[in-house]
Amino acid sequence: MEKKIIPFKQSKEEVLQLWNNQVKQFDEVTRIDIEEELRIVHDNCSSDTNEFLGPWIVMLDESLHFILLLYKFCWNSRKTNIEIPVTLVMLLARSCSHIVAIRKLITEGLEDCARTVSRSFVETIDLMIVSLLDKDFSDQYFAEELDEDEFWKKNIAYGRIYKKIETIIESAGIDEEERDRFLNHRREIKSVLSSAVHSSTTSAFRSMFIPSLKHSGKLSTSVLGHVSVHSPSHLGLIITNIYYFGSIFMKLLTSDQLPMFPDSVKNNSYFQNVSASFFLLQDLVTEHYEEYLFMEIEFPEEE
Repeated sequence: MEKKIIPFKQSKEEVLQLWNNQVKQFDEVTRIDIEEELRIVHDNCSSDTNEFLGPWIVMLDESLHFILLLYKFCWNSRKTNIEIPVTLVMLLARSCSHIVAIRKLITEGLEDCARTVSRSFVETIDLMIVSLLDKDFSDQYFAEELDEDEFWKKNIAYGRIYKKIETIIESAGIDEEERDRFLNHRREIKSVLSSAVHSSTTSAFRSMFIPSLKHSGKLSTSVLGHVSVHSPSHLGLIITNIYYFGSIFMKLLTSDQLPMFPDSVKNNSYFQNVSASFFLLQDLVTEHYEEYLFMEIEFPEEE
């Protein structure tokens, strides 16, 4: 980098000087201290997160723990003679980034903005599921001369991805009724999350008038951030998506349908961390914290 970038403090001082030069042209102007406003919002959101989102954040962190351990194992295994598709490794890495971004946005009171990331995350999970068994898909995804538009049309668009997912989860031993429920749910959540991507009216409303989790029945106008009543269900959606992926992965693994994970891998001491992490997540989702995932926290209607 040839040109030295000036530090934040110097930039701030220069901007304030420019502002002072500007105000001379006006009778009376007021400047908002953005740093202070964001600090107040951060403190309030941290307090609300700690008080009202504890179980969901803990489950999200355990979900991240599982995906991160699996990513690290796959990444390190590629340095040996274990041929784990680079596509799976890349998608696991992207999932980690997504989860962190969703966590940061929701805990900073930007739940509607988090929906745009969540929409991308759900699609990434879809690609990860397919990459577990579909070698042609994995090879095409990481091909040197990939025509992304053509790849998308051929493998993902027009519902094609769902047919591929159904094949994978059928191989995992999931019955037809459960498969239908799983795929219908994915279609529904993508539709719901897409409203934020396309700036629908409801999405704009949720950003301007945030239904407060702390103050039941109240709408917050803190557009810089306020923990929303939609946060628990949003976090639950991400947690269950990771759990479903983990369940499919473990079912395929235990039935010896993942040639990239031979017995030597399953017995690897580091891979035991991956397994232990998943089973802890499973305990949380299906037993210890199950009630939170199905807890309905809604904005109360006026009588």
